[in-house]
Amino acid sequence: MVNGLSMQKLVNELKGNVHSSRFEQLFSEKTERLSGPQKLQLKLRLNELTKPATETIDLRRKVPGPVEVYPYHGRTHFLDNDARKLFTEGLRNNCGIYTVETYRRIMQYVREQQQKRINKQRADHDGSKLGSFVLGRYYRRSEERMNFVTDVVVKTTIDGKPAKFKAVTVDISLQGMQLKLPGTIPVQKLQQQRVSVYHTGLASEFVFNGTRAYEYQVLGTHKKDNHNYLRLRRRALAGADALDKLLSGLLNGYKYRYKVNVDHVIHSVRSKGHEMQWLQAQQGIPLVFNGMPEKAAYAIKTQSNQDLLEQICRQQPLLFNGLINERWIRLKLAKLRGQSEQTRLQIPFYFVQLPVKGVLRQFAIPGSAMRQQPAIKNILAGLSRAGYPVLSLVLSVTYSHIDKFFVGLLSELELPAWKTVKSAELKLAPLRNYQIFTQGVKATKVVSEHQRLIQLYTQCGLCNALFVHQDQHLQRDIGLAALMPFKHGLPSWFQNPELWLSKSHKILGGEKFEQELLQRLNDLKPSDSAKTKTLLLRLSQSDGDEEPTVNGRWLSDFVSFNEASLYMQKLYQQKKLLAVNVELYRCSRPAIKVLRDDLNYVQSYLPHRAKTLERQIKSIDAVIGVQDVTAPLLRLAMSA
Repeated sequence: MVNGLSMQKLVNELKGNVHSSRFEQLFSEKTERLSGPQKLQLKLRLNELTKPATETIDLRRKVPGPVEVYPYHGRTHFLDNDARKLFTEGLRNNCGIYTVETYRRIMQYVREQQQKRINKQRADHDGSKLGSFVLGRYYRRSEERMNFVTDVVVKTTIDGKPAKFKAVTVDISLQGMQLKLPGTIPVQKLQQQRVSVYHTGLASEFVFNGTRAYEYQVLGTHKKDNHNYLRLRRRALAGADALDKLLSGLLNGYKYRYKVNVDHVIHSVRSKGHEMQWLQAQQGIPLVFNGMPEKAAYAIKTQSNQDLLEQICRQQPLLFNGLINERWIRLKLAKLRGQSEQTRLQIPFYFVQLPVKGVLRQFAIPGSAMRQQPAIKNILAGLSRAGYPVLSLVLSVTYSHIDKFFVGLLSELELPAWKTVKSAELKLAPLRNYQIFTQGVKATKVVSEHQRLIQLYTQCGLCNALFVHQDQHLQRDIGLAALMPFKHGLPSWFQNPELWLSKSHKILGGEKFEQELLQRLNDLKPSDSAKTKTLLLRLSQSDGDEEPTVNGRWLSDFVSFNEASLYMQKLYQQKKLLAVNVELYRCSRPAIKVLRDDLNYVQSYLPHRAKTLERQIKSIDAVIGVQDVTAPLLRLAMSA
């Protein structure tokens, strides 16, 4: 099977000859090594591009500059100079015929002119604003779903009995598909059920194994014209496989044939290119789990989280599922699962490992325990002074109702030490109630390249980011922000766009802190990250002011956590507090090959935009991760 780039090369070589007498001979010569389905796909694409167009083009009031009459075969077009050049070039390349491709190129030119005008208006109005995009939110459906009819066989259970029936696809994508079935099948009983699908139709048309079952979940059903329809989604845990490979090639060819909006593809490529670096900057542990300790949890390895990953997941693979099996965490996760809107929950706790009678034991102590038993604070402080690592951790978690999984980020909080404690109070008995037990739980699996898990984590993005670009003169500048895809469970200050998109970088505490962070990049090599630091922001906003005033202070600058706690509680009472974890990561060279098919698609229509887009992605020098930790810090502060 030829890839998208090879197929596009053949299209470019042949499309100018479709209306010539030599076409069939040239087609045979150029496609002698292609299979029958590939030749058919190529001819369909050529016919689509080169068939005569019937649309009249009128650019009056749509483009800047003068527009003139351009008569052609009894129709009157109104074109400016650039559109006229595209029109005559199309005639020259297609034996004097005005084709669909020529019409599409001119319409794309018009969209570009309109977008330039809009961008200029926005730039004039928002000259001090950063660009931004929302994590995991690009035009996936228009790009990656195609109308494709092929046979499948579905196996499942209905009312506890095995059921098997034939169906045909209506549309299909990498993430799922829609099926059409006979109206006699009670599909309503399959809602949210898992089914096994055999792609027998693909096996008859391509080199593909039709006897292998692929698992899907039923998202919805409906009835129309005496037929039933199923909406199916592939399971998030499914890794990349032969079906993905086949569909990727088909979808890429479909995109060329039906001319997906180029602006959508550009938006998608820009987002994906930055998201790849955003993921590698995560110093916390991205997690995907279903909340049942007897099922495996998944941790995603990044360039920046090796130390925490080693301690929490590799040395003690049963630890995380043991942690979420604790009753005080189970209750919180159950409440989160019951939320109708996607919401973020944060669970702060202290984590320590101690040898007890020669066996290493793990303890997770919530902040509420320290309020109920103040002696625990003295115990942990004493253990820290004695050389035992006491980690302050926060599990930020949300629930995906579509995929039926929890998505989390386990991060470390940077806390100053407590005031000196009396050694007489260092008795370990109060910690016994907070020991983590791992009997009967499944291990956590560490993955680094799992397309669906990474996609699910990105769509539930639990950490914002600012991207540092470096130009050809080695000058660095923060040029783009990535924002979380939901708002429930976040403090209002963190959602404030004026705080995030201000070029004075108020989310970083102002220009002084921004310059400090950029300066620290000089000490980092590619793929290196600096230790997470927690920044306290004192915020206020006067009536009529668009942007808030901000004063920043590193949490580590306080003499003790006791002192920091008093400061935080005072600001919280005044509704002026925001606390963020700031992570700094120096990027390695991006994996452009992952984006190559989409870049080639943009290249075929807008070569200059493709080059600019690739340069922008390659210019990402660093990522500044910014995670809200206001609520968990306050909970710990209340017990300090």
